[in-house]
Amino acid sequence: MNKVSTLIIFVVLYFSFALQAEEGLSAFQTWKAEPSSANAGLAFANALNDQNAEQLEQLLNLDVLLSRTFSILGNPSGYKNMMKGAKQGLSENLYKTWFSLLEQSSGEARYRRMINVDEQDRALVMLDLGESGVNYIELIFDTTEPGIVDFYTHSSGEKASQSFAKVFGIVLPESSNFLKRLLGIKDIDKRVAETFKSVGVLNRQGRYEQAYKKLKSLPKEIRDSRIIALMLVFNSQNLEESIYRKELANLDKLYGDNEDLFLMLMDHYFYTEQYDKGLVGLKKLNNRLGNDASVINMMSVFYFLKGDLKLATKQIDDAIMLEEMNEDHYWFKGDILNEQGKFKELVQLFDLIESKFEVYIDPDELKAIEGYEKFSESKEFKQWKENKA
Repeated sequence: MNKVSTLIIFVVLYFSFALQAEEGLSAFQTWKAEPSSANAGLAFANALNDQNAEQLEQLLNLDVLLSRTFSILGNPSGYKNMMKGAKQGLSENLYKTWFSLLEQSSGEARYRRMINVDEQDRALVMLDLGESGVNYIELIFDTTEPGIVDFYTHSSGEKASQSFAKVFGIVLPESSNFLKRLLGIKDIDKRVAETFKSVGVLNRQGRYEQAYKKLKSLPKEIRDSRIIALMLVFNSQNLEESIYRKELANLDKLYGDNEDLFLMLMDHYFYTEQYDKGLVGLKKLNNRLGNDASVINMMSVFYFLKGDLKLATKQIDDAIMLEEMNEDHYWFKGDILNEQGKFKELVQLFDLIESKFEVYIDPDELKAIEGYEKFSESKEFKQWKENKA
């Protein structure tokens, strides 16, 4: 495997994402016939869902993406030759990594809408990754170039071209000046570059603990740089939860005022019960994403945890209004009604869920759920169970 291809795998380990689409199989053909940005978003998610590398090759404009990447680096000597190897590395490894992540996740991705960021139209895709939370991807286009030329990932808080440039800047000697600016230090020890290379190898081998220790062995001035602090968070997700929490706290301490990292720090706000701070970020995110039901659902959760059940109810009702056929919204409304002791309304909600989504709610299974003890002893529950017998 050539040098550049190896680097691509390293990039993927930190900044890749998984998408799954529920759109029809005609999404790609629709985009080919009418190559609008919205159709590209639909087709992109569909191609990842189908593990269709050929379609991704046509949707993603890798030439422009890599040109943007090396432009950030200042176009180091021989970069045109490097682009050829980098493109091959992306084609061979990036898609495979995405497909692998899809297989390991029970999550789902949906094209949401077109949004405008920095006077630029982008296609928004939401990633619902179940217990792992949510992520948002903004697909970027250029009116003078075909296809998707870049993408912004909310989990990393930056564009793919920026992420790729940072990793290339770390390991390519031609980009030492960029690396110095990136890390905010005066000189680069060759051993530092070697450390980054070895971290990439260890991660590909699944030796996450050793890779984490390698990163932690870096000098403090380098370890505290934004990119390394982020790498430590990504890497710690494969280790004990206490280590993950520790690295999230460190990222918040160093770069908590960076709005681009808000989604990455959501777990930290939850762990540390910083609900007000989380709500401030969620409101800003919702404004950026154009009133998104899943973000509004998260706002409802934070109000619930904060103890403001009135606002929690308002937010979840808004989410249901925007996404009437999302069953998860109804179940969380049930949690709110249960907490309020509104058992009559709770029974009515369960009846609605059963009829609307054609499911059966077993009273005995519900009775075993933590927090539903009072409801299971109520007259409303007993009558509901009797009616279902």
